[in-house]
Amino acid sequence: MKILSGLAVGALGLVSLVLAATFILPWAAGYGYSATFFYAYDYACPGKSAPLTEDNYRVFLLNRGCSLDDAAQDLAREYRKTPERVVALYRGEAQPQSADEVMMTDAIRAELKRSFKPFAPAANCKPGEICNDGLSPFWGDDAISRLFAKAGDLYLGNAVPMFYDGLGTGAQHIAAVLASGPLAKGLLFVVYAIGAAFLLNFVWGLLRKAIS
Repeated sequence: MKILSGLAVGALGLVSLVLAATFILPWAAGYGYSATFFYAYDYACPGKSAPLTEDNYRVFLLNRGCSLDDAAQDLAREYRKTPERVVALYRGEAQPQSADEVMMTDAIRAELKRSFKPFAPAANCKPGEICNDGLSPFWGDDAISRLFAKAGDLYLGNAVPMFYDGLGTGAQHIAAVLASGPLAKGLLFVVYAIGAAFLLNFVWGLLRKAIS
């Protein structure tokens, strides 16, 4: 009975770990990313950081510029529309006029909410997509490697959307807090500084142990 009980506890722990790694950790990573980089927004986007809106901040986090207008300018060239039309379709202020515009509207919303703009274009992958063109260079071409590559693709297929959900929620919360006034922004900077100090102290402790 004790063995069966131990196996049940171990199985439950394994299932909990898998669920956490698949759903909770990616969402928390996205939220943590947005909660951390608000400090960088002021420095990366001088003159454009006030006010920091949810859309502007999410665009910045997705490497699409400092504001929704910046991203719209970029997408307008890609879709051969005016930036004003791109923003109106994104916000639902204008209705698509054709089937092509319906597809374009979905693509614009996906790119501005759930797609990083790559820092360097990939050779075989579209921007923001998970590249499935063959096996990852990390894996070989044997059956076991293919199994692990497939498992990795399945994991990313679930984890990536959760990451973007967390990023969007974090951007919304950070923008709402900062919009409440300079005091809230000051408190966030204090929390950020304390967190950075704890992290540096932790890393320094690890380095001291490694050296000694």
